[in-house]
Amino acid sequence: MTSQLHIALALCVGASCFVPGEAPAARWALTVGVDAYEHAPRLGRAASDAAGVAAELRARGFQVKELQNPTWAALDAAVRTLSFASITAGDEVVVYFAGRAVESTADCLLLARDARPVSWARARGRAQSAQAMLGALALRRPRMALLIIDGSRTVLAGSQPGQGGWPAARWTPELEPGQIVLATASSGLETPGGGGRASGSLARELIARLEVRGLPIDRLLDETVAVVQRPSAAADPGLAIVWNRFGSDFRFHDQARETPPARKPDVTEARRIVREAMRAGGGSSLLKVAYREALNAAPDYLPALIGLGMLAEADGDWPAARNYFEWASMISVRGAVMTIATEEARALRRRQDGEAEPESMQHTEYDDAVTQARLLLAAGDARTAVGQVERALAIDAARWEAYAVAGQIAIALDRMPQARRWFGEAHQRAHGPVRDRLARVMAGL
Repeated sequence: MTSQLHIALALCVGASCFVPGEAPAARWALTVGVDAYEHAPRLGRAASDAAGVAAELRARGFQVKELQNPTWAALDAAVRTLSFASITAGDEVVVYFAGRAVESTADCLLLARDARPVSWARARGRAQSAQAMLGALALRRPRMALLIIDGSRTVLAGSQPGQGGWPAARWTPELEPGQIVLATASSGLETPGGGGRASGSLARELIARLEVRGLPIDRLLDETVAVVQRPSAAADPGLAIVWNRFGSDFRFHDQARETPPARKPDVTEARRIVREAMRAGGGSSLLKVAYREALNAAPDYLPALIGLGMLAEADGDWPAARNYFEWASMISVRGAVMTIATEEARALRRRQDGEAEPESMQHTEYDDAVTQARLLLAAGDARTAVGQVERALAIDAARWEAYAVAGQIAIALDRMPQARRWFGEAHQRAHGPVRDRLARVMAGL
């Protein structure tokens, strides 16, 4: 029998965790159960397990969105609605997924009904990245977000070391202070369900403990994992792993109340953090740390969101990059930023979805650099945009677009002689109507 992967993650996002005597403004939950796979063997009880968990969470005061056998488009839309339209700072969030999961050392993919698990790349096009989901939820600063993955192991055909194996290829999530991860390996989702009731070992034991009033979350998850991995509870018991601790007195039976006043965003501090990091240099890893610190100071600081999106895209992490650009487009009050960030998010969606790519990777990388330079310039960060122009010119110095953006940057920095020179370079390389428009721009300088 195929082994199972059960991963439970509890995540406390933001500067502080649960404070006794305070409670969030709202409780949100998304439950997903997938049995009816189109390109993989069907499962027997994932849908009924998800329905049972949904009923229990609803009884605990959560507003629950249920998905049964969703396509990737439906799953992706539900996750993004939850992340970007429903929750606000201070809320409590639970996401439960029962179905097939594929794991690498970098991520865990939750496979939708129409997934094709023949390779990591093909599976990724019809799957929800667990790491990206955590990143999207973190952008809204919920007080607590619990992700439970009750997944049937799917081993990819022709998988390489570090992809599709258990436990050698175990995913280690990127954790912030206050996050907790529990993982167990057992079996059970392939067998028929229990007549519409939750009958899988993880779902059954989780529900039983959710019904216990006053049980702290650390103890609830520890007890659930301990029972699931007993030989009597599962045909294939496995390792239980705990990363970090929740470290808070959160209990599911606490009633929601008004959220305490949020700390006022400190944009000046966020700007200082980013500028110091850029002056110091040190590469992308240090920039990531600085951008995240800036978002802690001011959660909607556009240069940090755009910067993290660019770094994720440079790493080939399309889901995470898409999160940052979509959030930037939603919070922007500048029309140009919203338009360009939306275009970038849509392009990343097409890549993630496996749709047609541009003819060459060089063309794609050039377009990325130009788009990001335009986005940074529209967000008011002309100096950082220069770096993306330089990146585009290093890729292809024969195209006109990067020179035109360089001219726009020079205008923003009030360097008109340079602007005329850059637009002249663009004019020499352009053709047709574009060349005529550039000539009119040059005449007005």
